[in-house]
Amino acid sequence: MHLYSRFPLRETEVRYLLEEDIPSIRTGVKLASGEWITLFVVHPRPPVPGEASDSKERDAEIILVAREGRKEKGGVIIAGDFNDVAWSETTELFQEVSGFLDPRRGRGFYNTFHAKMPIFRWPLDHIFHSSHFKLVKMERVGKVNSDHFPMFVQLSFEPEEKPDQPKVKPDDETEKDANKAIQKGKRDKDAPGE
Repeated sequence: MHLYSRFPLRETEVRYLLEEDIPSIRTGVKLASGEWITLFVVHPRPPVPGEASDSKERDAEIILVAREGRKEKGGVIIAGDFNDVAWSETTELFQEVSGFLDPRRGRGFYNTFHAKMPIFRWPLDHIFHSSHFKLVKMERVGKVNSDHFPMFVQLSFEPEEKPDQPKVKPDDETEKDANKAIQKGKRDKDAPGE
């Protein structure tokens, strides 16, 4: 996993939340305005033969990051290859737990995978943001040397506009579902072969 930034970074951590060979990144990013935000970058293991037999670890990692992002006080962006489609239960649970906005909603699918198979494409790469941001521009960019298309997302940091986009707090049922997903992933990680 690589993270390149034109903006200064601080307290950058490469973390292994559930699996020792699956990294994620948490860092502070200094915007041109001088404000600091928090960026989480994820790429959990896909639930495909040869990678993982099920999606428990992927789901748990996604929900763990959603909870962590929700606790941040300032602006937050969570982005990466979630290896999960936008309409899945896990991605919906991620949004309910985090309370973050999906800039694609109401604007299209933005299928990013598989770049080399025009007939079979899904939106696996996601960006979610706290209500501190407003969408300026978003587009799927042309092919690069990858099986994924890159996405270009331009956000405007407008924390004073937060009342327009209230932060949603998960209800008790959502918290139960989140706990269940995390425990399944942790249990699977700790007891392989069960």
